Amino acid sequence: SVERGGVRISSTTNDHAFEDGLPPPLAWDGTHWGTFELNYATPPELDLVYRRLDADGDVVLGPVTVLAPAAAHVSDIDAAWNPAASKYGLFWQEIHNDDIDLYFQVMEESTGTLEGSPTPLDDYFSVIGTYGGSVVADGAGWAVAWTDLVVDLVLGEIGVVTLVNIQELAAAAARAAPVKAMRPTILGRGGAIRRRSGAVTTASPKALS
Repeated sequence: SVERGGVRISSTTNDHAFEDGLPPPLAWDGTHWGTFELNYATPPELDLVYRRLDADGDVVLGPVTVLAPAAAHVSDIDAAWNPAASKYGLFWQEIHNDDIDLYFQVMEESTGTLEGSPTPLDDYFSVIGTYGGSVVADGAGWAVAWTDLVVDLVLGEIGVVTLVNIQELAAAAARAAPVKAMRPTILGRGGAIRRRSGAVTTASPKALS
């Protein structure tokens, strides 16, 4: 839970050690705070819940259930306010048994309403295939990053950070670009990544300009 001067903003009676151990994203939109947390809004799965707070930390909207996917629970959430777009950008993972899907979507701050359709970022075969995630605003749009679990034949399992520019991804999709042009930038050591399809791809280190 989050507390301010002894006033509890949120709480849950359920215990889910992994997700509850992650800090809830907090962002300032210029006039209000936005908080995002995982909660059992529609048990038995974890959902993404949003609250809007005034400058003093008092709740003026929420809790709003932003995401409640059927037969899946939400994990590894992050949010960033983009002043140029006057919107939040959300990153999250959906876990379906042993499958993990990664998404990005824009949210309107005054109601907690998602806009458009979610942008699929990646998918993994196993719950050990990825962890963490962050989204940042760059003034024109958003970029998201997360960590892949990569199998290196020499070093064993290591983490590799994957970075995606949302605007470039959307532009490539709009012009029906081939999948190769839409692949994310891999930051770190190359290695084999097992995707849900069972295909094995290799990634070489790349630097961001």
